[in-house]
Amino acid sequence: MKNILYFCFLILIFSCSQDDSSETVSPMLWSELNSPTSKGLSDIKFINENFGVICGSLNALFKTEDGGETWEELDVGIPTSLNTVFILNENEFLTSRVGLHKTTDGGITFNEIGGLENYSNTIFHIHFFTEQNGIIVKGGTVLKTNDGGANWVVAYSNTQYASELVVTTNETIYLAGGTTYDNVSLGSLYKSTDNGINWQQLELPESIRNVEISATEFVNENYGFIGMFDRNIYKTTDGGASWAHIASGFTDGFADIHFINEQEGYLLSRNKIYKTINGGVSWNLEYEHEDINIYLRSITSTSNGKLYAVGKNGLILKRDE
Repeated sequence: MKNILYFCFLILIFSCSQDDSSETVSPMLWSELNSPTSKGLSDIKFINENFGVICGSLNALFKTEDGGETWEELDVGIPTSLNTVFILNENEFLTSRVGLHKTTDGGITFNEIGGLENYSNTIFHIHFFTEQNGIIVKGGTVLKTNDGGANWVVAYSNTQYASELVVTTNETIYLAGGTTYDNVSLGSLYKSTDNGINWQQLELPESIRNVEISATEFVNENYGFIGMFDRNIYKTTDGGASWAHIASGFTDGFADIHFINEQEGYLLSRNKIYKTINGGVSWNLEYEHEDINIYLRSITSTSNGKLYAVGKNGLILKRDE
């Protein structure tokens, strides 16, 4: 009888001690893949269960055709680091830093496209709706092309350092970000409902407006999540018109957030990966790297439900279940 009472007491103590971000590591679900590099990796994308591309520091660029089991090194032809990638198909994909580089032969050769030298800073995000119709964020400027990148026009420029582009449909696009400096932090969120031609700055509550947005995800045009510089998470169900605070208590800042559907999502936070199955209300720690400075950067999923994440020192993780 005493053992039963003691067991019940332990359950009570454990249940009362949980917060929004549980630090109890789940059974091993993430495995480290053999990496082709020790360079820092900044982005990973897949277009199906087999074909993916990763990029990173010092011209790191690799593709896989077998779900990450093996990787082929590609050469863009520039010495600088690469920030992001976008895949149109297995022959055509793009990568960028200051310039935009595209291959049409599966990575054998790359050509720099677009007259982007007049627009300063880094290209943070790339998205092409078709081979001709594309959009990028370069510095704080949104640029659009209707001829495959031969020419670009400014779609929006007053973005207060917003840099993260989230495309939900061919019409609805979100742009989020902000800045933090000298103990001042600002968050901003913009929305287009006409394929990026026109933009509006969304009204945000003070708790969001005065904090940089670190990570953004929209499951569809209405249902979205933002992770803040102060380690709070908010959710909208009406396309950004209103926001509800849903989670806090994380020990580190956020690098990326990715939702499979409205309930199941994953969060990168320094050397950790958290998972939620209740729309972000609570998060369980699924993975923690022994190196606290590994800095996971990007997470994505494939058409058959596999998840991949990349980070510092060439780290490539895969979640099979």
